[in-house]
Amino acid sequence: MRLIFKGRPVRIWALAGLIAAAVMASGQTPVRAHPHVWIDMTVTSQFNEAGELTGFTHVWTFDEFYTVFQLEGFNLSAGESPGVAQLADYAVEMTDSIAQFGYLMRIEGRDGRLEVTARDQSAQLRPDQRLELTFTAELTKPVDVTDWPVRYSVFDPDYFIEMLHVPETGLLMAGSPPDSCTLDLEKPSPSFEMISLAASLDRMDQGPDTLGAVFAENVTIDCRPDAARSEPAAPAVN
Repeated sequence: MRLIFKGRPVRIWALAGLIAAAVMASGQTPVRAHPHVWIDMTVTSQFNEAGELTGFTHVWTFDEFYTVFQLEGFNLSAGESPGVAQLADYAVEMTDSIAQFGYLMRIEGRDGRLEVTARDQSAQLRPDQRLELTFTAELTKPVDVTDWPVRYSVFDPDYFIEMLHVPETGLLMAGSPPDSCTLDLEKPSPSFEMISLAASLDRMDQGPDTLGAVFAENVTIDCRPDAARSEPAAPAVN
């Protein structure tokens, strides 16, 4: 996957050079295998006053190595933190760069795949010195989830980045969800062959664009009454 940072295209695997250098300096085996970047996610499903699903607010916290790599692009002096304007520009550039990948979301409803657009982008450097990106992926039109569940996953197609919900607190609802709404997270269960494929990829390799979906968590938003839940679930995202 290619990201845009400070007006220039950046292949995200450039970060892996920093990781590999650190590992080699420690005398360990050079880094291999996907993933090379890690994101801790909180995804909040947003509902309007009519109880319809309108979108998803993402909070992505990047790992320390990737944060160092990105901060280099701000051209900061020693000990200096990025300014508000720099972080605002960064947030817009990052979301623009993933727009072609559907903001790394795959969302399925009764009638197939649902599309989103990004708004309200922002970024901050957390007290633990990890970069955090926040944005809302808004559905092109609200969806009635009392009629049929919606299922989504968030992943980098070639699995250079691992994206996992924060345990216990990474799945939220906001607004006016129907009382019947539940969020169910299904952990990935990749085959031995897929695990072996990911393990075989060096930092300069690009995996198939179907690899990330295999390692993605799937979330089902189901607001149907209990009596209707014996019907078939939403189609699988993968």
